[in-house]
Amino acid sequence: MNIEKAFISEQSELTILEFLIEEISLSKKRLKDCLFKGGVWLKRDSNEPQRIRQIDFSIKEGDEIHIYYDAHYLSMNTPKMTLIEQAQDISVWQKPEGISETISLYSDHLNFDRVIELSLPKEQDCYLIYPVIAYCDGPALIAHSRRSASKVQNWIDSGSIHFSIEGTANQEFYDFLSEKLSIAQITVTEKHHNQQKSPKLQHTSGTFNFEINHINSELMIKVINDTFLAGIEEHDDGRSKLNLTHFTHPDLAS
Repeated sequence: MNIEKAFISEQSELTILEFLIEEISLSKKRLKDCLFKGGVWLKRDSNEPQRIRQIDFSIKEGDEIHIYYDAHYLSMNTPKMTLIEQAQDISVWQKPEGISETISLYSDHLNFDRVIELSLPKEQDCYLIYPVIAYCDGPALIAHSRRSASKVQNWIDSGSIHFSIEGTANQEFYDFLSEKLSIAQITVTEKHHNQQKSPKLQHTSGTFNFEINHINSELMIKVINDTFLAGIEEHDDGRSKLNLTHFTHPDLAS
């Protein structure tokens, strides 16, 4: 079930949850879930619209309230980052599959920034995350102070952090990646090619497993990220994914 509705409040004495209960034929539990996961927006006066999560947020007369509800989308559980290593104010976390790279009006509970916010302890600030590559799971370094962010940035600039990426894509996507990345002198190596023949459709589709090794600069990450996003737009059939592997970095406590 999908709901997209907008209202102008004529009242000031209600909380946003009470207002929505009056206007939307959804249970209180579902409305609370939609609020918490970021599907309710409020525009007040000339300010920019903002997500409202607090069920006891007080609305004012003239507030513009929007609700975007997608039952299937909201039913997906929020992915959790898993702590791998912690030393002072730098940590390494495992980024799981299922994190979205896009901003949705319906929810942000699958978005990377929100997953980070919900996964880290409340007392931990987040000043730098490295690396960040779209649709890629695997380890990520997080600096929790300005000083540690400067330290990690020095590691990045000196090429002291390096890793590899393994991926899966269909043949069109694989050919696209290979061609575009080779222009930037980044080599995509085929690991395994699995062909599947469809008797009904009378065609053969290929699934390629590939790897990109010795990634150690922000420029390489940007090129890979931008190219993969472009490939998702043009060639993705739901099978495309990346996994960061062989993650090597200096001792966190050094």
